[in-house]
Amino acid sequence: MLSQILKVLQTRPLFLFQYVRTRFLFQRTRFLIHVLKAIGFYPKHIYLGPQTQIQRLRCVRNEEPNASITLGERCTVYEFAQIEAYGSGKIQIGNHSIIGDTRIYSRASIIIGQRFLSSWNTFIQDFDPHPLHPQLRRQQVEQMCGLSSTPFNWTFPTASITLGDDIWMGANSTILKGAQIESGCIIAANSVVVAGHYPKNSVLAGSPAKVIKTIEQAL
Repeated sequence: MLSQILKVLQTRPLFLFQYVRTRFLFQRTRFLIHVLKAIGFYPKHIYLGPQTQIQRLRCVRNEEPNASITLGERCTVYEFAQIEAYGSGKIQIGNHSIIGDTRIYSRASIIIGQRFLSSWNTFIQDFDPHPLHPQLRRQQVEQMCGLSSTPFNWTFPTASITLGDDIWMGANSTILKGAQIESGCIIAANSVVVAGHYPKNSVLAGSPAKVIKTIEQAL
């Protein structure tokens, strides 16, 4: 720890406060999780792999009793991330992944491989949160605003999302329900990936995203 602090002082002195704050948040959340587990209050269906660290408790939340979230070994989840599973949703993130300012929401299944890397303001969701029909959407909004006491029963359309290993998700990009992205892909900044199959080692760009090139194997 001391050697890391000295390195920061030498190379980026103005970043020292940020570095200390980052380490503090990770350690505090680790302590809180330990306490909550000890008293039996930590959610039973949230699984954090060995040496995985999250900056805030609110970063990872599930809806009991059926929704589950699993993070593999040595994952890092920063404070602005939101990983949430509802109903019977399942989120699984592979080992050595880094989750930045990313929202991941599931009501079905989101499976992400190893070494996933996400940038700022990225979004992954495997369901439609609101009806397409305006009358149904009106009913939903009125209930949400407390203007109607009539129960609004609507089934969220869902389709699972699968991401392979070594995927890099660029800033402001979105992955929607039904997307199946193979290993080694890059989602370019500001792209929207819709339902479909995307082959290995592709660069996806645009809205809706299309394959614009294939990444050549490194020498």
